[in-house]
Amino acid sequence: ALDPMHTDNLDDWEADLGLPEAGLVIDEPEMRRREIWRLYGNEGGCCESYFVHLCALFKVSPNFYEYYKNPEEFENIEFGSDDPNFYFKIKSDVMLGEVEYMYCDGFCTDRLLDFGDTNYEKMLQRVKPSHTKLILEYEVDDAENND
Repeated sequence: ALDPMHTDNLDDWEADLGLPEAGLVIDEPEMRRREIWRLYGNEGGCCESYFVHLCALFKVSPNFYEYYKNPEEFENIEFGSDDPNFYFKIKSDVMLGEVEYMYCDGFCTDRLLDFGDTNYEKMLQRVKPSHTKLILEYEVDDAENND
């Protein structure tokens, strides 16, 4: 790894960290520097590829969003006094075979869906850096089961 006290060449840093990430084009030096610092500070536990590899162990292929890169993905989130830059979201598709339909009697008329994988969720909560906030989001394609 490079020593930040002795290396100020952005090209060297990007090569060492595997930047730019696929689909990411940054031309301005200040933005390149911010991306380098973001990844350099996150090596070993917070970078996108780290979480994608962990999710793959559970046969989950997620979409990964960080607030500062994708603020539109966090429009309905109440941050309160928290800094939104410490939020990230992992959005996963849920297979219909994994969905358990429950019906209720009384005041509710809609089906209740239960599809969380507690082992998967606990693993992500355990490995995420303590200063960050993780939001898990699931998407279910229910087109086949409309009654």
